[in-house]
Amino acid sequence: MGSTTDLIGSFIIGGLVVLIILSLNYNLSTTAFQRSQDLISQQASVELLQIFENDLYKIGYRASSIPVLRAESLAVVFLADLDDNGVVDSIRYSVGDSTFFPDTKNIHDRPLFRTLNTGSALNVASGLTYFYFAYQDTANRTLPYDSLKYERNRTVVRLISFSFAVEPSDPLDTTYIPVKVQKSIHPKNIGGW
Repeated sequence: MGSTTDLIGSFIIGGLVVLIILSLNYNLSTTAFQRSQDLISQQASVELLQIFENDLYKIGYRASSIPVLRAESLAVVFLADLDDNGVVDSIRYSVGDSTFFPDTKNIHDRPLFRTLNTGSALNVASGLTYFYFAYQDTANRTLPYDSLKYERNRTVVRLISFSFAVEPSDPLDTTYIPVKVQKSIHPKNIGGW
């Protein structure tokens, strides 16, 4: 009788140990997956931020006319000599809609297109789910988008802010964990303070 009780007890304890090990293994693999997705989102955010910093700080460099040609919440077009070759380039950023990626699991993924001169529009963002531009004058007043349709109002743009969120392509359970970035850039070639 005692050996049967010992045998049943050892099966129960052994089963609990196996359940604990399986639970621990599941938690470790879930954590590893989440960390991998977070790292991908962080790398995509850093790459996008570096692209913006490289381009937006050069707005107006060697441009003889008004450097900001278009200023909207989801698009900006500006002039700058990006490669310092004496030729002024036209650079356009515009956000596309979420239908651009019909096969992605994240229904909020959108492209961010960068067009250099008359070249093809290239998507420079991976996992982008939220984006907007804002424009300020020398007094740090945010300029309304409808006023920026007029050239004379774009001449007072001195600061360009942008905010974006990048999410992984695959959710953790049903949750997408975003990486959010906000930055303001004051291009030194578009007027003094």
